[in-house]
Amino acid sequence: EILMAYHSPADAVRFWVGPEGKKQDVTLNSIAIEIKTSMSGSPNKIKISSLDQLDRTGDSLFLLHITASPSTNDVGFSLESLYEKFMGAMSGDLNTETLFSHKISKFYGKASKGQLNDKLAIYSVNLFHVRDDFPKIRRGDIKGIADAEYSIYTAGLEGFDVTEHMEDIIRNG
Repeated sequence: EILMAYHSPADAVRFWVGPEGKKQDVTLNSIAIEIKTSMSGSPNKIKISSLDQLDRTGDSLFLLHITASPSTNDVGFSLESLYEKFMGAMSGDLNTETLFSHKISKFYGKASKGQLNDKLAIYSVNLFHVRDDFPKIRRGDIKGIADAEYSIYTAGLEGFDVTEHMEDIIRNG
């Protein structure tokens, strides 16, 4: 939805490379974006699930942190409503619909009815610039470790927050 605010549905689906096994979730021209979501009860940490997720492959890498909370009223969205919205936006573009369906199938097809229909409300969205001095562990930083998961405290990320420039970053890639 964030990508489609600035790019065509076809480009947004093409930019979404996470399901293809790439290091980050989105590649947008010369930048990459790793997307992490936390529930409102634990927004003080961002869980990084591999040594490759914060390893820059292009000119710039960004970490998009979305904090959500369950919603019992009409505020928010469900995975089902997002899916329907995206399919509607791509209406008539069979190639894009097919590519999107292929990419989402391993996630959407495994979701329970509750996971598809439970509503979430976005509490916050922050974009962080993953510079050389960003707190991270990368494969090249350590020897002999096959894989690792770790968490980053959000309180230490103020100096990397570029949320106010998110529109320009995503629009121009």
